[in-house]
Amino acid sequence: MSSPLDKKLRLQPFISQLSSEDADAAATVQVRAMGSHAVQLRIQPLDKRPPFPAQVAIKAQGLRNMLSQGYHRIVKAVVDGEIVGIADWILISGKKAQVEEGVTPAPPKEHTGQDEETLKGVDVKMRGLVGKTSADMRNKTMEDTEYWYLSLMVVDPAYQHRGIGQALLQWGLDQADAQSSEVYLESSDDGLQLYEKNGFELVGWNVLADEKSEGGSLKWPAMKRRSIRS
Repeated sequence: MSSPLDKKLRLQPFISQLSSEDADAAATVQVRAMGSHAVQLRIQPLDKRPPFPAQVAIKAQGLRNMLSQGYHRIVKAVVDGEIVGIADWILISGKKAQVEEGVTPAPPKEHTGQDEETLKGVDVKMRGLVGKTSADMRNKTMEDTEYWYLSLMVVDPAYQHRGIGQALLQWGLDQADAQSSEVYLESSDDGLQLYEKNGFELVGWNVLADEKSEGGSLKWPAMKRRSIRS
């Protein structure tokens, strides 16, 4: 396993699509990275999460399920043979996710015991409200246009600020530019600078009344990058 060097050293990761065999390694990165995400911390506080190995197993199965659905283009960033970041890109048209050409979606998965494990410590109501708030803002902003949606991007904390996020983002921007499509995402506070540098504009704030959050509300920004034809 490689070890991070100077934080200022920019890396050039190899970007390719994730496979189901990569799920465990990718999930490890995801669990490490989501420990400081404000919205995720509100949905499932750190002290209510299962042990690290269980979290990885849950996230890994989630990634496999996403891949089987046919419309998640999940890409990985690899440095020295190690997955250090992932991003999930979805092509949306007419408010519907578009299945990747040549891919046959798997049938809906059956309920398993792991589903119960997944929900331990999760504020299910809050998770549903966050999802609905995000979807409402996205549909209102993008309407029926065709666009690429960055639904997830995580980078191993040991490799952050070294070009990994930029490389994962660039993969989706290249897809969008090839189709002259717009791009939409929801950002964390830490990601704003990266996205603004790449031409994204703040289009609004997702706001959810929540007495447990600072200021009485949970907020996260929505951003859009115009197509190269705009």
